[in-house]
Order: sequence, then structure tokens, then C-alpha cells
Amino acid sequence: MKKKKLLFGATAVATTIATEVTAQADSVNDNATANVAQVSVQSPTKTAENKVATADKAVADAQTSVDQAQTNFDTAQKNLADANTNKTTADSQVEAKKSEVSTAKDAVDTAQKALDTKGSKAELDQAQTDFDSAKSAQANAQKDLTEKQTAKENADKAVVPAKEDLATAKDTQSLLQEAVDHAKSKQQAQANVVTDLQNKLNQANQTATKTNVQIHVTNELKQAVQKYVNDVYANADKTTLNNDAKAIQDALTNPKKYGFPHTDITGSGSNSKIETKNNGGPLSINYIPSSEDEELMEQHNNHPLYASSKQLVGNLTNKQLLELEQFTADIINAMRDALGISDKVGHVIVNQDAINIANQLGKNEVATTNANITKDVANKYGLDYSKLRNELLIDRYGFFFNFVAQSLPWKMSYVKGMLAYNLNEYISLGILLPNGQTVTDRNGNPLYDHDLVGLESKSLLGITPNLIKQAKNNTNKDQYFGWSHPDFPNRKNDINVSTRFIFIPQSMITDKSKFDQTPLFQNTTNDTTALRSEFDQATSRLQSLTNTLTQAQVKLDTANAQVKTAQTAYDQALKQQTNADQALATAKTALQTADQNLATAQTKLDSAKQAYADSLKDTATKQEALKQAQTTLAQK
Repeated sequence: MKKKKLLFGATAVATTIATEVTAQADSVNDNATANVAQVSVQSPTKTAENKVATADKAVADAQTSVDQAQTNFDTAQKNLADANTNKTTADSQVEAKKSEVSTAKDAVDTAQKALDTKGSKAELDQAQTDFDSAKSAQANAQKDLTEKQTAKENADKAVVPAKEDLATAKDTQSLLQEAVDHAKSKQQAQANVVTDLQNKLNQANQTATKTNVQIHVTNELKQAVQKYVNDVYANADKTTLNNDAKAIQDALTNPKKYGFPHTDITGSGSNSKIETKNNGGPLSINYIPSSEDEELMEQHNNHPLYASSKQLVGNLTNKQLLELEQFTADIINAMRDALGISDKVGHVIVNQDAINIANQLGKNEVATTNANITKDVANKYGLDYSKLRNELLIDRYGFFFNFVAQSLPWKMSYVKGMLAYNLNEYISLGILLPNGQTVTDRNGNPLYDHDLVGLESKSLLGITPNLIKQAKNNTNKDQYFGWSHPDFPNRKNDINVSTRFIFIPQSMITDKSKFDQTPLFQNTTNDTTALRSEFDQATSRLQSLTNTLTQAQVKLDTANAQVKTAQTAYDQALKQQTNADQALATAKTALQTADQNLATAQTKLDSAKQAYADSLKDTATKQEALKQAQTTLAQK
């Protein structure tokens, strides 16, 4: 590389010189032309040639110096390589000599020991013991290594299926999660359909009354009542129905105020007024009087300006009594609609024969002490005596129903307002037996699914065991209805009397020629048969989808558990594999150490054997051997 650079430099110099020469030549020609004197000058070309020759010589001399330097460098490199080779040879010879010295020392030690037969024997015995121990340790190390190799192979084999099981479990989990998501989506969509149909059904079931009655119920009560009715239809066991009935009682007697509007009458005389208060309980009835209800009744012309509730009710005309009967029926039907059970328990239909029966049976103990009255009524109106008597057994004394005793204006609004208020109270409180009494079975366990428990509330709602079973077994689920109060004008001369509500299902009528089934008022409810059918189908599909979702969730939960188990097994397999790797490496190291120890022990044993053998020779021979060994050591 240096030669090439130098030559390139010479060429550059030559080129530069040539350029200078050309420039000088041009200058000489110009001068020659200008100078008229004949002056003898040296040729510029010759001068340039001399300079080039001088430059070429300088290049050649430089190249010679480079070549000589390269030769010197190559010689130095060879001398260094030879020196390194000589050093390696010398180092090897030194090591060999050191080994020879060590061997000579061992020979001296052996020769010295040979002079001591007893000591040599002791060392031989110890060497043999050490050798045996080393051999045993080496055998154990070899055995341990074999076991660790087997454990490693087994650990390696266990990882593969554990990994495959985990992958399979995760695949299954993923598929089942998709199934749950899909089922949940369909179930939610169907739930929305059911909710929409329920709202439409509730709207269709609202009874069209001219007196504007509003019913409000809590979801807790609604769900409890619907569950009980549905379970009766499904022939649920006694325990289930008893629990359902208790849930109704708990929902009705919950003291919490829900802010529902309900009717209340406050004040007296000129200060009396019908109010709507917003602190209703689980079921609230709110009556908003019509303009007709607010008009003064014609009776006020013959009586003082204000009257007691007993006077108001006791002077009602037949037309007003029938209006009150229908008003009561409207409230009952509206309550059943609000609870969403009208399709299963029916509505009540005001009927003159039912009103007559309520008047005639408005006495105490008509199912027991005065049972002959009930039998006469059953024969007169073509009714099943046993079924009528069963209903009366439920309500042996009739409803304990009293109007408020305050001074009120002569208006139907106050009569209806008192009725709405009392029905509201009896729905909320009538679920309980008087004085905190309970009905129990033979073992003393409380019974809630019993006709005597909550008779007022359950009768009005149509969910006494007696009424609901008859509704279940009949296509036409409506009941003919009438009620009577001791303060009514046609009851003034009765003794031992009570309020009586009468519900007569179709199944109670045995002779239709005796019982006039003509309604006194046109049924104001809408026909919801088609809508109810659609709702039932939607509810059935929702239940099916809910079951599918539940089953899918159960499978997913199982898959999740399996993934967790598989992950644990895989992690454990990896851990065992790592432990096996480490144990194998340790066993290999232990075997190498045992092999080295065994080799050392073997060497010592061989030396001890030789020393002991030498110690058995005669003393002169052993001394000669020692002397020879010492001489050799000195030489080495």
C-alpha cells in the first residue's frame, strides 16, 4: 500500500513539473518575441527534462527505502514468531520438568514410607477405607443421576399433555362464553318484549270508571301475588304455596311508605274535605270525585246540612246503593288489573241476586250456628250449598267494616270516599288475624296459605284458596258480586248483622233457572284475550330462554373451573420440569465430583499398596531405594 501511494505521488510531481515547464516555455516564447536583441538562452525544454529526471531518481530512491523497510519488518516478524515458538517449547519443557520433580518427590516419599512397615500398613488401611467410601459414594451418585434423568424425562412428558389440556379447556371456555353472551342477548331482548306486552296488557285491563279510581301497587306485592297465583295453577306443593302466601303477607304489611296517592277524608262539617295524600302503602286506592259525585244529594232537603256517616249511608236510594255497588266492583277489578292477575282470577260482575244473597247472609255464624239460613239461600238461588258454605266459613262474621262517624255534607263523593278509604285500610291490614292470632298446622308451624288468613284482602283480590281453585278449573273466571252493609236502608231492622261481600263463581251455580245471571251494569273492561295469549306465549318463551341462559351459564362456570384446574396443572408441570432440570444438573455435578474423588482415592490406594509392599523388603534394599530416589530428585 505504501508503494502505491509513493508512485502515485511521483506521478503527481511529474505532472506538476510538466505543467510548470509548459508555463515557462510559453513565457520564454513571449519574451523571445518581444526582445529584439539576439540573446543566447538555454532551451526551456532541456531544463524541464532535467527536472523530470531528477524527480524520477528521487522516486526510485524512495522506493528502494520502502523495500528495505519492508524487508526489515518481515525479518522482525519472523524473529518474533520464532521466539514465541521457542517460549512455548520452553514452557512445555518447564512443565515436564516440574512433573518430573513432583514424581521424584513422590518416589522419595514412597521410599521413606517403605522404611516404616507399620505406618505403611496403617496408611494402606486408611487408603482402602477412603477408596471404599469413594466407590460407594460414586455408585450412589450414579444411581441418583439415573433417577434424576428418569424424573426429568417424566417431567418433560407431563408438560405436553398439560399444555394441550389447558388449550382445550380455554377453547371450550371461549365457545361457552360466546354461547352465554348469545343466550343473554336473546333473553334480554325477549324480556323487553314481555315488559312491553305487560304494559299493553295493564293499559288494556284498566277499568273505565266514571268516578276515576287510581290503583298503585309495589312491584314486591305484584310479584308476590303473581307468583302465588302461577304456582296454584302449576299445582305447586303446600310448602311452596305457604311460602308464597307469606310473601304476600310480608309485602302487604310492610310499614314503609311509598309515596303513593290515596284517598283520605279530613275535617268535619263545613271544614270536611276529600284529600289525596301521598304516603300510601304497598297498595293504595285513590278516588277522584266526578262533578256528579260533588253535587248535593236530594236527601239534603229533608235533613240537616251535615250528617253522620251512618245517616248518609242509611238514607241512600236504591239507585245510589247500586251506584255504590258498582263503584266497589270497579275498585276490586282495578286492583286485580293492577296486580296483573285478572286473566287468572277474573273480574267481579255486579248482579242483583248476588246483592240479595249478601243482604240475606249479612249475619254472624251463617255457616255454623245459622247454617240453616245458608241452606235456604242455596236452595232458593240454585247454588251448591257446600261451596257456598265453604266461602262463608272463610268469613264467619263478615267484614268488620265501619264508615267514619263524622259530620259530612250530603254528597256521594263522601260516601265513595269513605268506601275507598276503608277498602284501602282493609287491603293493607286485613291480611292479619284479629289480636295477632295465627293459624298453625298440627306441628305448630304457621300457615299462610289458609282461607282464614288474610280473608278480607284475599277475597277482594280473588286469591283465597277457595276462589282461586274454582277460577283455575273454569274457563269463565269471573264471579257475580254483591255486598251489603248493616247501615244500608234495607238492613235497618236486621239483628246480629255484619258487612257481607259475596263472590259467586260459575262453578257454584247448579241451577241457572234459579239464579239470574244478568249483570246490572255493562262490563267496562276491554277484551284482552288475544293480548293475554300473546303475553303468555312471550312469557313462556322468556322462561325457555332464561332456562337456556341458566344452563349455558352453568356450563360456562364448569368450563371456567376446568380452565383454572388445567392452568394449575400446567403451571405445576412447568415447575416440576424446572425442578427436574435443576436436580439433574446437581446430580451430574455430584457424579463428576464422586468420579474425581474415586480416582484420587484409587491413586492413593495404589501408592499405599506399593509403599506397603516396599516396606516388606529388607532394610538395605529400602535404604538404597531411598538414596536413589533422593538422588533422582536432586537431579530433577
